[in-house]
Amino acid sequence: MKKSSRPLHQRVLERISEYPESSLLSSLGEGVEILTGWEGTQNPFGVVMEGSAAEYLAARSCTLYHVGNLNERHHALAFPRGLLP
Repeated sequence: MKKSSRPLHQRVLERISEYPESSLLSSLGEGVEILTGWEGTQNPFGVVMEGSAAEYLAARSCTLYHVGNLNERHHALAFPRGLLP
């Protein structure tokens, strides 16, 4: 995303760069734990991951879903259900 001219890519990278200690995860499993382990009505977190992995995880858990692709490499955003309108 560093070389991307797309505003969305730039905003995502800026946010990750501002908060690397809370933005970078060691595994997809850690991301799933964050998304599914939140207690409360709305989880404020999302995870950027490879699109096939996002589709697979969403298919295995009715509490997760994926939205769109960031680019032709098929990365996607995953959020807990109910986070987005």
